[in-house]
Amino acid sequence: LSDREPVACDLTDFIAATNAMKAATPALNEEGPIDVISPGDPVVQLRKRSERAAAPVLAWIQTGEGMAEAPLAAAERALEAPQERLQVISPRFPGASSDASGRAPCTEPLGPFEMRILRAYPD
Repeated sequence: LSDREPVACDLTDFIAATNAMKAATPALNEEGPIDVISPGDPVVQLRKRSERAAAPVLAWIQTGEGMAEAPLAAAERALEAPQERLQVISPRFPGASSDASGRAPCTEPLGPFEMRILRAYPD
C-alpha cells in the first residue's frame, strides 16, 4: 500500500512536449532581447530574438478571463511573415482542443489566461 495521494492531473506529456519545443527552437535557447510588441488589452505580445540571427518567436499571453481574438496582424508584423507561414509551436494542456499536430491553430481565439508561442516557417 502506498501513502501517495492519487494524481489529480498528470502533466508528464505536456512537460515533455514543452521541453521538446524549447530544444527545437534556437531563439528559446540563446541570449537575446525580448521586445514588448503589445502590452496587453487583453493579449500581451512578447517577441524573443536571438543574438545569432535565429528566427524570432512570439508569445501571446491572454490576460483576461474571457476569450480574445488571436492578434494575427500584429504577429505578421512582429515575425515578418504572412499568416500562412505562422505556426503555433507551444503544446496544449491535456484535454484542450487542437489540430492534427496537437497544437492550437493560429486563428483560434485565445482562452482565459492562455499562452501560445508562435514562429514563422520559411517559404
